[in-house]
Amino acid sequence: QRLDPYWLWLEYISPLSWTFASLSVNEFRGNVLCSCASNDTPAIQIVANCTAVCGCSATSCIDGDDVLASQFMDDSSVGMSMLALSVFTIVLRAVLALALFLQTRL
Repeated sequence: QRLDPYWLWLEYISPLSWTFASLSVNEFRGNVLCSCASNDTPAIQIVANCTAVCGCSATSCIDGDDVLASQFMDDSSVGMSMLALSVFTIVLRAVLALALFLQTRL
């Protein structure tokens, strides 16, 4: 939303974008984040039911799917990201092999 329309294609050719989407989906999809600060528990836990597991009032529970939606990654998948990264790897290796082949012929 903040980029000019003619820069939107950069998202699709950036390996870092695909890697970040894959890691984000793997971390947040289907999880609930519970903020429960005390001395014996970590500050943030990933739980299925926030109030039952944390043992505190847990006024701040965040659904992982909402986190993905806020980052416009709700339709991302790990499989698609891995496929895109595999294609990037194959294409870059092919370009490197071609460059080396042409370099040795000169």
